[in-house]
Amino acid sequence: MEQSKRLLSLDVFRGITIAGMILVNTPGTWSYVYPPLQHAQWHGNTPTDWVFPFFYLSWAFPCLWPWANASKKESIGVN
Repeated sequence: MEQSKRLLSLDVFRGITIAGMILVNTPGTWSYVYPPLQHAQWHGNTPTDWVFPFFYLSWAFPCLWPWANASKKESIGVN
């Protein structure tokens, strides 16, 4: 059986990010929300404010790999 070329750490990071998105969007009761699960009013930062950037990073980062591999192949003369 051929071994998968997937990066396990990236899959774990994506899973944690998805779990964070679910936690942030469904905190239980909306009458009282644990403060770190709320967005910062204007100035400031909470863990909630970092969920989407991490999600975006986890999906955008692998898009760079084909370009990086292509540039390596070009530099060594592989078609």
